[in-house]
Amino acid sequence: GEVKDLDVSCIEKKELRKMDKFSQYALVAAKEAIEDSGLDLEKEDADNIGVIVASGIGGLGTIENDHTRGMEKGFDRVSPYFIPMFISNMAAARGLPCFIIGPSEVADSTFNSKFMKLFGADIKTVPINEVHDTIKEKIEELRNIGKKPFFIPGGGHGNIGTEAYVRCYEEIREYEMQMGVKFSYIFFASGTGTTQAGLICGQIKNHDDRQIVGISIARKNPRGRNIVIDSIKEYMPGISDDEIQKNTLFVDNYIGDGYGAECKEIREVIKDAMIRFGLPLDSTYTGKAFLGMKKYIDKERISGSHVLFIHTGGTPLFFDDFRKM
Repeated sequence: GEVKDLDVSCIEKKELRKMDKFSQYALVAAKEAIEDSGLDLEKEDADNIGVIVASGIGGLGTIENDHTRGMEKGFDRVSPYFIPMFISNMAAARGLPCFIIGPSEVADSTFNSKFMKLFGADIKTVPINEVHDTIKEKIEELRNIGKKPFFIPGGGHGNIGTEAYVRCYEEIREYEMQMGVKFSYIFFASGTGTTQAGLICGQIKNHDDRQIVGISIARKNPRGRNIVIDSIKEYMPGISDDEIQKNTLFVDNYIGDGYGAECKEIREVIKDAMIRFGLPLDSTYTGKAFLGMKKYIDKERISGSHVLFIHTGGTPLFFDDFRKM
């Protein structure tokens, strides 16, 4: 039956237009269930509390409206909220506290830091030589009050980061099979090493013959290359050293003045990529890697080959660079 006079005051007005009635009902029902339970959330362990909402398929009104609009005006566009408006698990979404600990030496205000604050992260900066111990102390503090903290290393360093790009490599192979194309070269920004390590592990697992070219954004050889190799060995112990050495191409010719250092040439590449391709790059990671890729292709006289550039993120930094242009 119809729910009349639904009180949606618990949902922000700007969020209402992103939700189908279905999701609004679910959020209001979840709120009322918590209130009816009589639980004092300040005294309870939030990790042990939840609301179960039964759902088959929702958002049919949204689907029907967008289908009708598409039939009348064409399917060249749909509302950007089409998918979010009928996602069931919006009703069950819950916030987890996030603690970010980083070096005060690079604590300038950026769009990245603004996003962190917007998302409610608890940000703490300390001298770089105190970061390790401060993280350790925070984890211990949370455990002592009954929490179960999950630590994500900076830059995705470690097997978690490596695994992410092993999966990325599998997605690339799936795309190649679907499109009937084979990339002879894969380029990307190589920083902490796990991006490159994951791609190489994926290559080794699948016995693929191609060049995976990591463009260093900070570290010089041999240290930068050795860090990638260490990550490969950690993720895939037992792989022969010869095979790892053969597949690890870490290019350090284009780091300029070091990590985060921009120059006129990088700014021009960022500007050109945005104008020609609508591709936002940044001077710390992707812009430097894109410039390095172009120079590497020219230097090695690569032609007639399919080349893939992986945009590894850092898009908020584009806007920091944009303000300086």
